[in-house]
Amino acid sequence: MDSRHDALNTAVQERELERLCADDLEAGSVYDAAFVYLLPDELARAIAALRHALADFGARETQLTPHATVVYLGRRTGAQLLRCAGLLLQAGPAAAATAVEGFGYFGDDSVVGNLHCRLEPTALARQHVRCLDLLATIGEKADTPFVRERYRPHISLFDGIALPRAQAESAVAARVRCPSWRGNVEKFALMWKRAGDRAAGA
Repeated sequence: MDSRHDALNTAVQERELERLCADDLEAGSVYDAAFVYLLPDELARAIAALRHALADFGARETQLTPHATVVYLGRRTGAQLLRCAGLLLQAGPAAAATAVEGFGYFGDDSVVGNLHCRLEPTALARQHVRCLDLLATIGEKADTPFVRERYRPHISLFDGIALPRAQAESAVAARVRCPSWRGNVEKFALMWKRAGDRAAGA
């Protein structure tokens, strides 16, 4: 894990694409992975403070380093990930201007599964579509239905939770304020976690 970030989950690793190399990933191993923007230090600190203030929402060790997902790839071999990363690095992923727009919730009308900060989508959505189009040239695609017009850029505070929606909204309103932040996200990275098995024939 990048030493500049609090190691919230030591099973998850990240590398800015410029620093990614073949030694980071085993070609035949299977990983759960995504291309993301790492956050500027000021915003990362604000997200860490929110997580601390709402610590009872979820287990600390299950929360990933704060980031904004651009493309979720799902399960891929190390060789596939390095091929994808090489393509996107060659294309030169650009910085994206965005702003925190408020708190958001994924789930249904009664239960919250994810609490997050919503991000202004325009530039991030352009990068999302650009990456999808580039990956399609080598036969790769995102492993989620939330792509293109369904893409909702955000920074997860707590994921994999199950809280009554009314309780979550009340606690957030009473205990924290959403960061007021506008700027660029620039550190394009691959974030991955070992899936625990190897590819067939590897």
